[in-house]
Amino acid sequence: MHDELRQAAIAHAYKWAFFTVIGALAAFCLSSIFVTISISGQMMAALTIALAATVFLAIFLLLDRA
Repeated sequence: MHDELRQAAIAHAYKWAFFTVIGALAAFCLSSIFVTISISGQMMAALTIALAATVFLAIFLLLDRA
């Protein structure tokens, strides 16, 4: 269960998931400059958190199995 290859795959997945989340959030922030969004600050924070969690889980699950 805790062999070295599994730990290396988890570390690799965490690293790439983190960088993908940073990139997705940067793209979200840049696109919100060009698109007029008329929602409250709480809704924007909720969308940001949902985007980050979804991207992180998707990338982690894809790379963890590789």
